[in-house]
Amino acid sequence: MQSKAHFIAKTSELRQGDIVVSHGLRLLIDQEILVSKSHPVASDGSQCRYTKALVLNRDDVPSEVVPVSWTADWDRTQSWEARPHNGEHRWSIQGNDLAYWWVEGAQVNRVSSMRADGTLYHHDPREVVAR
Repeated sequence: MQSKAHFIAKTSELRQGDIVVSHGLRLLIDQEILVSKSHPVASDGSQCRYTKALVLNRDDVPSEVVPVSWTADWDRTQSWEARPHNGEHRWSIQGNDLAYWWVEGAQVNRVSSMRADGTLYHHDPREVVAR
């Protein structure tokens, strides 16, 4: 029987198409995950990676938890003055492999989970948290 679950992934294990849960926000990684050239290599040898993920549930998270102004994808192409945005809300996902993320997936068995894009991720079964 398959059930909805989260699995835990290091930053380097995140993929485009994953839905990460952070601060109550469901964050779709819909852009390329880039490697930062301005951050040093971590003590474990991992590099800092980052992306701006699309917030899927902005209306479900109160502004007292995450202010709307923090997620609005403001157009700042011409200056640093905030302008109306296109209605999308985004949140940065950034970290090296010392950072772990909750990723939505369907539990396939006690050692594998499925990402939103259908790919399998193998993990320690103690890390699966049922929804």
